[in-house]
Order: sequence, then structure tokens, then C-alpha cells
Amino acid sequence: MSWRDVTVVDACVRRYGRSGSPTAVADDDPAATDADRRAVAAAAGTSHAAFLGPKRAPDGSWPVRFFTATTELPGCGHGTVAAQAVRLTRTALGELNDRQHTGGRTFDTAAICRPAGIEVWFDQGPVALRYPTPDERAAMIAALGLTADDPHPSDAPRIAAPGAPRMLVPVHDRSALLRCAHTSAG
Repeated sequence: MSWRDVTVVDACVRRYGRSGSPTAVADDDPAATDADRRAVAAAAGTSHAAFLGPKRAPDGSWPVRFFTATTELPGCGHGTVAAQAVRLTRTALGELNDRQHTGGRTFDTAAICRPAGIEVWFDQGPVALRYPTPDERAAMIAALGLTADDPHPSDAPRIAAPGAPRMLVPVHDRSALLRCAHTSAG
């Protein structure tokens, strides 16, 4: 399947245009399969893609679905920012306040044109927080290139899931943090 228009948005850019998360955004095609949607992120060279539903849901919200090259995501913050930015640019408005339906949840969104770009606000919903299992903890520490003594002793690592899980690993000191950054970048 060929997608006619895919826009890549550098979502969540930090001050002075640094960083960000390139996100593919396309109008969803009801004839497309989930495999077709997964292929868009890979073809666009982005880690994920947002698909804008063709019409409003019965509750007045706009459906948006998110995919990586391997799976559908129940929610995606960067993808929501990108989707709402694209929706705003399709209007002649300076601000768009609306509702989005994603992953079984409907929430308010606001996209606002600013001199430095588009600012998007939304409620990301509840964040599940849990302690990792001993095997998950060991894998987290190893993946970051840390030793068992590097995590801060008074605050154990946790997994936070605002949709996709994120690792929260407090470290004992700055040298451990710098080793982490070096390991991630290398």
C-alpha cells in the first residue's frame, strides 16, 4: 500500500531547535492493514507514526492511532504532539482546541501557533508506576552500563508507563550518570 501524504514532524523540540522526536503523520486509510501502518514508520525513518482518523467519533473526538515498525501503541505523547500540530496547520486558525480518541481513551487537546513553532497541550492520563522484577532490574542496570552499586541506594529503579513503559533509574552520583550517558550515546 502506498500512503499519499506523510508528514514528518520533529515533535517535542527543546529550546533552540535541539533534540526532538521525528514522527510520521498520515491520514488513516480504512483499507490499510496494521502491517501497512507499521511499514510507514520504517519507510519514513521514524520510530513511530500517527494515523489521523478520517472522521470524528460519535462523541465528537478525532481518532488517532500510533504504530512503530513492530506494533501498535496504546498511546504516544510525541505522536499526539505531532498529530495535533498537523491538524492545526491544516486550518487557518492560530489555536485549535479539540478532543482526541486514542487507545480507548478520549482527552482534550490544545494546539497553539507560537513564534518558535507549535505548542501542544494534552492530558496524558494516568501513569502506572511499579518496581521492576529482579530480572528486569538486572537487565536495566546492564543495558545502561552500570554496576549493581550505581543506582541510588535510597530510591530503587521503577518502571513508569504513561502508555509505553519508561525506566526511571536514580543513580548514586554524577560519575554514574555520565557513564550512563556515554553508554547510551555509544
